[in-house]
Amino acid sequence: MRQLTSLDALFLAHEGDRTVGHVSAYVVLDPSDAPGGRLTIDALRDMMHSRMPLLPPFRWKLVGVPLGLDHGYWATDPEFDLGYHVRETAVPAPGGDDEVATLIGRLFSQPLDRQRPLWELYLVQGLADGRCALFSKVHHALVDGVSGAEILGAMFDLSPEGREVEAPTGSELEHPPSPVEMLLRTIAAAPKRARKQATALPRLVVNAGAIPGSGWIPGLRTAGRMARAIARPLTGDDRPLLEPPSGSAPQVPFSNRLSGHLRMAHVRLDLGEVKAVKTALGTTVNDVIMAIAAGGVRRWLLEHEALPDEPLLALVPVSVRTPEQYGTFGNRVGGMVVPLPTNLRESDERLAAARAAMMTAKQRHEAVPADALIDATRFLPPALFAQATKITLGIAGRPGVRPPMNLIVSNVPGPQVPLYCAGARIESLVPVSPVTHGVGMNITVMSYLGRIDAGIVVDRDQVPDPELVAAGMEEELEALKALAVAAGNGAG
Repeated sequence: MRQLTSLDALFLAHEGDRTVGHVSAYVVLDPSDAPGGRLTIDALRDMMHSRMPLLPPFRWKLVGVPLGLDHGYWATDPEFDLGYHVRETAVPAPGGDDEVATLIGRLFSQPLDRQRPLWELYLVQGLADGRCALFSKVHHALVDGVSGAEILGAMFDLSPEGREVEAPTGSELEHPPSPVEMLLRTIAAAPKRARKQATALPRLVVNAGAIPGSGWIPGLRTAGRMARAIARPLTGDDRPLLEPPSGSAPQVPFSNRLSGHLRMAHVRLDLGEVKAVKTALGTTVNDVIMAIAAGGVRRWLLEHEALPDEPLLALVPVSVRTPEQYGTFGNRVGGMVVPLPTNLRESDERLAAARAAMMTAKQRHEAVPADALIDATRFLPPALFAQATKITLGIAGRPGVRPPMNLIVSNVPGPQVPLYCAGARIESLVPVSPVTHGVGMNITVMSYLGRIDAGIVVDRDQVPDPELVAAGMEEELEALKALAVAAGNGAG
């Protein structure tokens, strides 16, 4: 069997009555090239059946340890039923953006069944112009952004004809053992677990201030600064000490408890235009994306008379997966807390501030071991881990509690060649990512075939109109294009 890491277990513990722990993608398809000019549920199930050898996590079932004494394990589900996981639904034809957003919000708000492998795939019929779509849900305990993209790569093809698939060796896990066997396994692993915790503790203290959310813990950053000051002359480390942003973010309308009802908006941008802005104004694509997000969120805050004087704080996930860890699934992810310059009036000011903030955040991130977040999650004994996570989430979003961040902004590079699913051509890949208590907005973008698709996920009760954010992002790109033209290099 394969044991969950402490970071995998964190995403499981994150789930509650109003929070979900899965990541999703909304994929629009043109079925013209599919057999018969349409994609059927039978054809999709046949394709998925043929790809299962490339998708071992899709057969893994969660097995808990008695009394919660250790993190759980993944084991092959002996009763795996592909038909349960691959389903069909529809929007009223001809389905437009509003109908699709309503369906996705409803599907995304529903947790996955932990008695089965933690994924679902929906074929959505009824879209306008004869289109259909896929909507996938995979638990974050199984995948992060990089391994999620690898799963999409296993499902999709480079031509309508598809390909032959050979099963990789060593992809099957053991079937679930008995509770007694699990308990004996846990007892045997206790010394190794204690050694890992002892090894992680010094690194955790030294790097405590760089861990997202550490500002919530009184004295932790001060202890980290003192530990680094003591360790520097002993290790010869002369890198500058880069302080993270302040420990709490400004209160905004989406800093409250989640209602359990999510809503999604989608905006499509031209990747070539974003790159032209980047080149003309001397920034990076990530800088431009952050500035566009800042413009969109600022538009929403202004419309609702809720714009703070200080910048919002955004969590920007960062992959720490090494080349050797590709194809192993699970989570190898860290994060940077970055000021998002929603408080600045002009687009050029926002871009300059986003560039400076990202540069500082990257320097800070590079100065911290890649496993800092894993060390932080590994420190607590597994028996206390889930309870501590739930207590923390229980505090988040309460009145008077300022959040450590306001929103999540993520950029996932995607393929720039046409992809196909069971013969149907993929037109767009829209990421759909979760929110949590106190952090009620997530903007995740993915590039594909010369375009950038941004999925804006919000709590419906806190942000009933995420379309305003999408419109503001489009307006911000237009303003940045005008700046690029004025710079003399032409972005349009």
